[in-house]
Amino acid sequence: MDVPVTRPAPSATHAERPIATWNGFLMLGVGLAFLLVAVWQVISMVGAGRPTLGAVGLVVLWFVLGVIALSGLYTLQPNTAAILQLFGDYRGTSRVPGLRFTNPFYSNRKLSLRARNLNGERLKVNDKRGNPIEIAAVVVWHVHDTARAAFEVDDYENFVKVQSEAAVRHLASSFAYDEDDTSGEPAGPTLLGSSDVVAAALVHELQARLSQAGVVYGCGPMAMLRSVTDIAAAHGAVAQVAVEESMACGVGVCMTCVMPVTGNDGVTRMVRSCVEGPVFRGDRVRWDAFGDGIGRVPDDALGAPRAGGH
Repeated sequence: MDVPVTRPAPSATHAERPIATWNGFLMLGVGLAFLLVAVWQVISMVGAGRPTLGAVGLVVLWFVLGVIALSGLYTLQPNTAAILQLFGDYRGTSRVPGLRFTNPFYSNRKLSLRARNLNGERLKVNDKRGNPIEIAAVVVWHVHDTARAAFEVDDYENFVKVQSEAAVRHLASSFAYDEDDTSGEPAGPTLLGSSDVVAAALVHELQARLSQAGVVYGCGPMAMLRSVTDIAAAHGAVAQVAVEESMACGVGVCMTCVMPVTGNDGVTRMVRSCVEGPVFRGDRVRWDAFGDGIGRVPDDALGAPRAGGH
């Protein structure tokens, strides 16, 4: 007789959720104050010569309170997140930089949110027609959802590397290297002549493979990066995009790579992509200023020329 076996349902996908933390400098002062009170009471007991049980208890209490206050402190660098757990249970993620205080019983694991470059190795693959070719890709990526990156995959950095290589292999087999005039088939996008189409296909392929790890990124022409930003926003995500503006000098002197980007204060400024970038948050780039492939200064940008020349 077969006995049905009931298996537990798979756990729900982890999603990042914010958690409140407190000013660490305030708690640092409180912790040090508790310890100083404990030291003062010890000195007072030694001076009295006959410590009482109550006095000893107060010393222990002040000392324990001071240790608890100080053990809940941690520091966080800009563009870094702290994953807070209580005995293995995910409690939330803090992205507030500086000296912070949280539950002393929380353990924290720090993840970098900075944009990273993955220089893919040159791969030997076959294109759509079966011709052997060599192909490689440079991927700019960053962690968007820290909970997915920490709990959904074993090693998110290696996951990005392996999945990116698999995506490039699949991409190469989906396009022909160049047009074949002798086949009589209608011309389609090729690896050699359709860089925009190929780059968009690569971003779509990578996003489908890496969404499990909470990674959102883009690198390519402006029109493609705008599409990546719109797709990320539709899914409640923030994209980091590496722009491909012309950079004549590369040090910000010639001002040929300026582009409009909205800052944290909501003000649009013309920034130099070779200095402040080339990676920006996609939702901060003023894509409306790149119509017809020509960059313009938005009318509401800081320092933009006004009507009448004033």
